[in-house]
Amino acid sequence: MTFKNISIIAVLISSVLFTQCKKDKTEDPTPTPTPTTPTTSTAPATMTQMFAQNGVQAVAGQVSMAITQTVTLSGVKINIPSSAFITDAGAAVSGMVDISVKGIFTKSDIILTGAPANAAGKLISTKGCIKVSASQNSQTLRVNPGANVVVNVPESGTPVSNLKKYYAQQISVSDTGKIWRPSTDTASLQYTYDAATSKYYYQARLDSVAWLNTGYEWDTVGTKTTVYASLDTSYTSTNCTVYISLNGKMVVGAMYPQGNGSFYINNIPVGINVNFVVIAVKNGTYYSVVTPATITTSHNQTLTPQSTTLSNIQAALLLLP
Repeated sequence: MTFKNISIIAVLISSVLFTQCKKDKTEDPTPTPTPTTPTTSTAPATMTQMFAQNGVQAVAGQVSMAITQTVTLSGVKINIPSSAFITDAGAAVSGMVDISVKGIFTKSDIILTGAPANAAGKLISTKGCIKVSASQNSQTLRVNPGANVVVNVPESGTPVSNLKKYYAQQISVSDTGKIWRPSTDTASLQYTYDAATSKYYYQARLDSVAWLNTGYEWDTVGTKTTVYASLDTSYTSTNCTVYISLNGKMVVGAMYPQGNGSFYINNIPVGINVNFVVIAVKNGTYYSVVTPATITTSHNQTLTPQSTTLSNIQAALLLLP
């Protein structure tokens, strides 16, 4: 082979390699950009929508009316005997029944779900607020009065012996008529230990498919006062909720609106340490502030919420004492 032929072959090989490298480089897929975490989140239009979107969500299950069974939903164990539910007209129900359970166990859950401790003149120190619903073919069912449906509410620490049952058909952060009311069954709740979960559970017989609160009326023998919170008048009952959280206790009460920018709550003991918590939604933006205070007579707390994000609100609520 002549030198001329060798040179021609070398040129051809170089050309092919260059073309292939260029082709490979051109056909490399475009790298997927690294997703960025948004610095803000769009707030819903009203506090009702905020509770529905960001509060504790119901967990659904099914049970048969032919057998006795225990279901665990939303952190709550429920013992359901056969024929436990009836129609609104009182007729027996057979077949499968849809169960929905919402379990609220922390201050953050209470605040973001809109499930405050307000009762008649006092606040409820809670071990758990539970909403149980039952339906069949989209028809709401009732608890059979003869059935022993038992809700087992978990205890995260040492069990106590003075818990009672409280009920509410509806709960509200703004309506003074929608509060916790004592059950007609005034006996203190019993508790048992479950070795399988290593937890104690309070046993509360379910009288109706409504809100159930296992707790006790929190109070002291000291002087009580009405506590006020003052915000600017752009904050209303529609776009803002103000809570008072008692330090070291599972007690979070809603402060009721009494005009734009003005909220109040009665019968708070003088001298206790609390945190005022504001959650608001305006023009697609979240606003919030957590302000510590010691309650004085006719206490009036000025609160100035700042624009924030939902994740920042959630993080702040987890730090409440």
